Order: sequence, then C-alpha cells, then structure tokens
Amino acid sequence: PEKTREYRNISKKRENLSDVILYEGIATRNDSILNLVYMNDADRVAYFESYITALKEQKTKDSIAEANAEAAIANNEFFVANNPNSGPNPPGGNSLFYFYNPAQVAQGKLDFKQRWGSRANVDNWRVSNKVGGALASNEIAGEENMLEEVDNGVYKVDTYISKIPSEKPVIDSIHTERNYAYYQLGLIYKEKLKEPQLAIQRLEALLAANPEERLVLPAKYNLYQLYEASGDTFNSDKYKFDILQNYADTRYASIIKNPDKALEQDQDSPEVIYKRVYRDFENQEYAKVIAQANQYIDQFAGDTFVPKFELLKATAIGRSKGYAAYEEALNYVALNYPNQEEGKKAKELLDQVLPQLKDANFTPDAEAKNYNLLYAFRTNERDTLVNIQDSISQYLDRNNLAKLSVSRDVYDSATQYLAIHGFKSKVEALYFAQRLKETKLIAIKEEEEPVVISSANYRIIQLHKNVEAYKNLESE
Repeated sequence: PEKTREYRNISKKRENLSDVILYEGIATRNDSILNLVYMNDADRVAYFESYITALKEQKTKDSIAEANAEAAIANNEFFVANNPNSGPNPPGGNSLFYFYNPAQVAQGKLDFKQRWGSRANVDNWRVSNKVGGALASNEIAGEENMLEEVDNGVYKVDTYISKIPSEKPVIDSIHTERNYAYYQLGLIYKEKLKEPQLAIQRLEALLAANPEERLVLPAKYNLYQLYEASGDTFNSDKYKFDILQNYADTRYASIIKNPDKALEQDQDSPEVIYKRVYRDFENQEYAKVIAQANQYIDQFAGDTFVPKFELLKATAIGRSKGYAAYEEALNYVALNYPNQEEGKKAKELLDQVLPQLKDANFTPDAEAKNYNLLYAFRTNERDTLVNIQDSISQYLDRNNLAKLSVSRDVYDSATQYLAIHGFKSKVEALYFAQRLKETKLIAIKEEEEPVVISSANYRIIQLHKNVEAYKNLESE
C-alpha cells in the first residue's frame, strides 16, 4: 500500500537503483568504446573477427532452432490431418515415417554435408570429389555472397572499425561522461546504498582514469571518508595528507581540520552559497547568477546541490535570453539529471509549460484587458532606476492610486524596464505618462518615449525578446 513505510522505503531504494542503472550503463558503454579507441589496428581486427565468428555461429543455431520449430508445427499438422488415431497420446506411440518429418530430413542433410561435403546427384558420387568440391565451393561462395547482401555488412570487420570514434573532441566527451558516471556511482554507493566497497572501487577507478581536475578533490575526500569509516588507516591517512598538503585552502581541508564543524554552517558549503546565488536571482541579476552557477557547478561537481544550480541557471538564462535559450537549458537539465527532482521538474516544464508559451504572435489590442507603461533603461543605470521606482511608488501611495503598481524588470543583458502596471486603456496609460513628465518624476528624451503595451503582449516580449517586432507592428 502506498501510504505505508514499507512502500516508501522500497520506492526510495528503487529510485536509487534507477540512478545506478543509468550511470553503470553509461560507464560500461563508454569503457567499451574507449577500449576500442585505444586498441592497435591488429587487435581491433582480431577482436571483430572473433565477434563476427560468434555472430555467424549464433545465426546458424538460431536458423536450426527456427527450422526445428517450424518442422515440429508442420509435422504435427500433417500427422493430425492424416492419422485418425492421432491425438495427445496416439496408440502405438508417436513414431513417424522418416521423410514425413522435415526436422529429421533437415538434420539428415546436415549430417551428410558434414561427413561428405556437397555432392552432385550422379552415379559414383562417393568418388566424385572434384565435381563435389567445385559444387561445394560454389555453394559456399553463394551463401557468403547472400549473407553479405542480406546482412548489409554485418559480417565485415571494416563495418565496425569505421564506427570507432577518432576525433579528439568526441573521444574527450566520451571520457568526460564516463568519469562523471564513475563519480556519481561512487556517491550513490556511499551515501544512498551504503555499499562502501563498491563506492571505493568506482572512485579508485575514477582517479586511475586521469579525470578532470574538478572531480579529483571531491573523489579523494570521499575516499578519505570511506577508508576512515572502514578502519583502513593507511589509505585514509594517504588521502588526508594529500588533501591537507595539496588542497590546503579548500573547504575539504577545512572540514578535515575541524571535523566538529557542521557542514551546513560552513560559509563555503553548497547550501549557503546556493542561498546567496538565489538572492541575486531574486534581484534579477541574471548575468551574475549564470556566471556564479557555472563556477559552482564545476566546484561542487557530484554534490546534490549541482542540479539545483543547473536549474537556477536555466531559469536565469530564460529570463535574460528568452524562450529558445530557456528551452535548450531546460533540455540539458532534463537529460543530465533525469532521476533528480530538478531533472524531473525541467522535463515537466518542457512537456507541459513551454508548449503553451511557444507562440510569439502578438494578441490584438481589442482583446486586451490591462496595459503597461514601459520605460527602458540601460543595465548599468540600475541605481538610478531603483531610485525612480521608489519615487513612483511613493507618488502612487500619496495619490491613492492603489490599482497601479510599479516594477523593475530585466529585459536582456543590456536593457531593463521600469514597468507601471494596471491601466485599463492605452489612453489612460499615456495620460499617466504625461503626469509623470509634468511632475518631473521621470526625465526622458524625446526619442525615448515610453512604450504602451498590453499585459499579454508584455509577457510575450519578455518570453521571446521581440520588443522591436512589437514596435514595428505598432508603427505600421
């Protein structure tokens, strides 16, 4: 039952096993590819010749099994149709005349060929070696040609060798993906499945595979913890002294020096840093958020907070660069973290939310219910914009204009909008713009007149970053 503790425990184990299945699959596949990449030509040829031989043997077995199955069905149908005493247990047993049993006939032909080879149907066939040999050669050649034609190169060594990656960027990508899978497996076995020996195996294999620098330190720290917990003083001390000597300024070294210090209180912990970055996100400092997220994704590689940084970065990209960039960023999160909550959230957004936002066409003003007044400012004018926003908010309060509100909205990396919301018509918005100008609450140049736009269309230009298309539409 779903509401029981047992169900929750089993579900949690199944989720963890899903992660294991995913990353073990990646590690196994990529190890196999890299083994082929680093083989010399002779070893590759030998490897695939052996593989092709096994394929042919298996095909022969499958063909015989299929023929036997078909023969058994045909024989049963023939026997039932022609024997009035047939049935599950016919009297006199189930023996049949040899040539009425296609399976026995096929086996007999196979035994004959194995003993005598292919022979022509002529007198003195036993001594007709030359003719039989020629016939056999022709048959074999014909069979091989048919195999090559039907199987489309599946029995050619070159078919497989041609598919082995040779470009360095591709090989590096396979290598990086494999190393990350090993690291994730080490953490899953250590933290979630409580399998320390499997965790040690994967992390040691990672360090032996010349991993990226960002994975080296966290792998060593986790190995230090694993060996220490298992009582292996020699190996735990090896990694402890390595970290203290070569990574003395890192949070890992700090934790080793001060083991009683809670990680969540550490100002350099992923949790504390994530909260700081999220505050920047709330302040609409999207460029800063993206840069910081990239930094901490590398720094905390493999940590449970990495997917959170990834999703936050994707959202910041969407707010500053628009729909297409947001879709691409979400797709990356969904593909790389399919079993984490953030990956599932990204997949849900891609499947359910983004299709509703895809349309970049503007809605007619006849359908509009609310309008906004937009003043554009450069990004580096943030302080000025904040002061103006405060002044207008106070003006709205003094004049009991509670139906109106003001916000500061980032448009892209170069532009921010001071947006005043709540107007019921364009005329009302333009009248209010004139009042602001007269009271000198906002100073603008003639060529920087505000834009009046319906709330629906404002949402569209923020999603698709197409304000110029809107201006052109209005000027027509």
